[in-house]
Amino acid sequence: MDPVTMSYAQLLEAYQALQEHVIALEEAAAVQQQAPAWGHEAHHTVRTRDPERAHLFPGDSELARRMRDLDWSQTDLGPPEHWPENLRIAVRICLTSRFPIVLWWGQDYTMF
Repeated sequence: MDPVTMSYAQLLEAYQALQEHVIALEEAAAVQQQAPAWGHEAHHTVRTRDPERAHLFPGDSELARRMRDLDWSQTDLGPPEHWPENLRIAVRICLTSRFPIVLWWGQDYTMF
């Protein structure tokens, strides 16, 4: 399908299918990373205690780790579990993009 001619619903459906595929790949990679590699522990394992946070803030970048570890309840945005779904999706897009993306949210224009 050509993204230019796709409807919004089709694009959303394709994006959701892609996100599910990415999550499945990340889960498979996390299982694989738990095993020691050549007698040494892998240095790129995701170290999160909360699987929901790992889903919301995917990846192993420094920023993704910091976002998973941040006490969001002390911020204007509140806990990520209470964020609207469109913000959660936008954050996942930002963290998984190969390109720099700036996201502003809310009346105070909180920047991600």
